[in-house]
Amino acid sequence: LQSMHITHKTQANWPEVISFCLKVPAAHRNPCFNGIGQSLAGFSTDSKVIRDNCLMFPLEYQNECIMGVVGAIGEKYKPPFDIISDLCTLFDEGSRNPCYEASFLHMRNWTRDEGELKDFCQDIKNDSVKTSCLSQIK
Repeated sequence: LQSMHITHKTQANWPEVISFCLKVPAAHRNPCFNGIGQSLAGFSTDSKVIRDNCLMFPLEYQNECIMGVVGAIGEKYKPPFDIISDLCTLFDEGSRNPCYEASFLHMRNWTRDEGELKDFCQDIKNDSVKTSCLSQIK
């Protein structure tokens, strides 16, 4: 939770927060960057802004940002599917799949409505990712 504290202390100065996470011991960097991703969800619902902020992260921590932001969006906005779908489609393929995978991990926490879950999965353009999503709700 220290990354969230630093986010607020720096007034969401993302380069400064990223610098903070790079200084923590290596074993704690992934959770730190995940925490920043969670914080991003509280500052904007604009998918492009969120994506651009995650892309500021060092490459090896970008997926932590994505996982954090997807989980936090899901907790903050009900239902979060449109926001998350918009966000995931903005990433290149290397980050798009982790974005969807993070949503699959959390989506049962967001709703038990099978129709909402299926609609979310059906909107995914990549057939293999769509199939993976649908397999999560069967």
